[in-house]
Amino acid sequence: MGYVFIGLPFSASLEDWLHGAGSAPTNIVEIRTLETMLNCVRVKIGYTLLTNLAVAVSDDRVRAHTVPEQYRFATTRLVCQKE
Repeated sequence: MGYVFIGLPFSASLEDWLHGAGSAPTNIVEIRTLETMLNCVRVKIGYTLLTNLAVAVSDDRVRAHTVPEQYRFATTRLVCQKE
């Protein structure tokens, strides 16, 4: 199955989806930059879960799949300094 590249905002959703599909990931690599994740997918090392805005539809080096409804939503928060 290759490597699973996880960005922090979607790690729980991707892992839940894979476990629910009976495909437990064994090679998980946490990558913190979008460009690194996309480059790894482009050279066919693995896959990741990203938003539509993160991937250009015209990028013919990647293929997008529809995410099942129960895994489409993630809680997001704006975090800033107290001052």
